[in-house]
Amino acid sequence: MGGCGYAACADACPTKACASYEDCTAGHCALKACDASGALLCGSGSECKSVGGAAASCQPIACNAGFACAATWDCAPGPKADPHGCVQRVCKSAADCSCGYCVSGLCEPTPAYCFAFAPPP
Repeated sequence: MGGCGYAACADACPTKACASYEDCTAGHCALKACDASGALLCGSGSECKSVGGAAASCQPIACNAGFACAATWDCAPGPKADPHGCVQRVCKSAADCSCGYCVSGLCEPTPAYCFAFAPPP
């Protein structure tokens, strides 16, 4: 099933060859564990590690372990934080934001602006 609700049929692996950075698992091509030979490198802000004994995968680096949150965000791991543990700083005025503007109670890097949004049909 595709992201917009469409379905497409494709040959299953091993009939259809997987990319060099993928393995054939239960008839589907899946990314290799990041510590496997030929695997894709983890992107910026993530590291290759195993969690709970599972195969190694690219995991976000926590802000309390070296990741730097954006200027208008603070390191506060918890349920409302992003995958790195960063949360957007709350404010009452621009003085509460060390670098930026107070927009609707949150520190933002730019002043507010309006735009039209049309939801999909």
